[in-house]
Amino acid sequence: MLMNESKIDMDEWRFLISGSSMLPPELENPASHWLNERTWNEIRLLSMLPSFAGLAESFTEHGPGWMRIFDSLEPHREPYPGEWQNKLSAFQKLLLQRCLRFDMMSPMMQDFVAAQIGQKFIEPQT
Repeated sequence: MLMNESKIDMDEWRFLISGSSMLPPELENPASHWLNERTWNEIRLLSMLPSFAGLAESFTEHGPGWMRIFDSLEPHREPYPGEWQNKLSAFQKLLLQRCLRFDMMSPMMQDFVAAQIGQKFIEPQT
């Protein structure tokens, strides 16, 4: 439905589904003590999309804020550091969470669906 309303960018949709195989030029992981290389590479890949320009670099400036999200039990409900909280749409925030905490995709998707089309679409039928 959101695609038909042009509210989801197709490149962003493809990233959500499969990630990307192209890496930008090497950028050193500024948070290697808590952010593994696979996660860092995903963040770098996401930074290649126009809406996420500067994301990888923001990990240097806002490292503690990103680490708070990474360590959270409910990372998808944490506010984003810097400009990212207000800059990204709900769908774009899913992409970022996919990079940081892929293990939490189910609850993230449930919250997204509930917010976009209603709680009844995530509740089991009686």
